[in-house]
Amino acid sequence: MITMRRRDLERRLLAELRKARDCEAAGSVAVHALDGGGWAISNFNAGTSDQGACADALGEIEERLQGEIRLADG
Repeated sequence: MITMRRRDLERRLLAELRKARDCEAAGSVAVHALDGGGWAISNFNAGTSDQGACADALGEIEERLQGEIRLADG
């Protein structure tokens, strides 16, 4: 498990999201802290990308990365 600052995690999530099909133009991802270094995505901006495709992709990304990354500055 690695620890990241909020802004670094948000950048990582956005980079992962932009790799997903129909999400190349996504604009932002925001997270909020949970107890014990946990985190969850609070909102995102799909930009001109497909909102539904990005929401689906982000759900998968969130699930995968929650098992790998803790939030340092919760």
